[in-house]
Amino acid sequence: ILTAANLADLVRGTMAAIGAMDGTVGLLFGRADSRGELQIEASFGPEVERYHHAMEVGTIPKISIDPLLPAGQGPGGCAWRTGEINYSDSWSNDERYGPWRAMGLELGFRSNAAVPLLDTSGKSVALLSFYSAWPGYFSTTRMHGFLAHIQRALGHGIERLKNADVVPLREQQGYRRLLEQERLIMVYQPIIYLRDGRLCRLEALARLLGEDGALVTP
Repeated sequence: ILTAANLADLVRGTMAAIGAMDGTVGLLFGRADSRGELQIEASFGPEVERYHHAMEVGTIPKISIDPLLPAGQGPGGCAWRTGEINYSDSWSNDERYGPWRAMGLELGFRSNAAVPLLDTSGKSVALLSFYSAWPGYFSTTRMHGFLAHIQRALGHGIERLKNADVVPLREQQGYRRLLEQERLIMVYQPIIYLRDGRLCRLEALARLLGEDGALVTP
């Protein structure tokens, strides 16, 4: 966490380590964009990937942090607004999972913990949601201590890398497809010596060429 060079490596490395624990089905990581909407930027585990896809296509609501929306009343939204870790020992019996319950049970979710990641002022800047195949998985004293440690350590890491733009997972996946299609090109910026107008060097810039033929902006 302390040595990650960028936010993507920090989040993916942390999720991979946690996701290897027995009983963990997967994780979701999200941050609020400039409009204040929670955007999922990373997921871990095939079941959680299906869960996120269901949100994207509208089968279930997206997790929200807006207290005025029904989708903002779930554990994730509550955790974000209070700054406190929110636990659910039984996915099937927790009323807050109403719109998500059937899908989660189908995917094997039995308990959940929503961990808000805080900046130095105590404000939520990201949300890490854990999903387990075991009821009551997050209810032990040991697990409470572990999640509190993750909250502090990962929050500190994100604070260090807080200038990273919010890039939704679906957008990241689109960029990966362009890379796989070898749509990476080089463009060149001339650097001119102003005293005599001489071209003294070139700056080479890597850019993705979108499917519409337009360059993807940095």
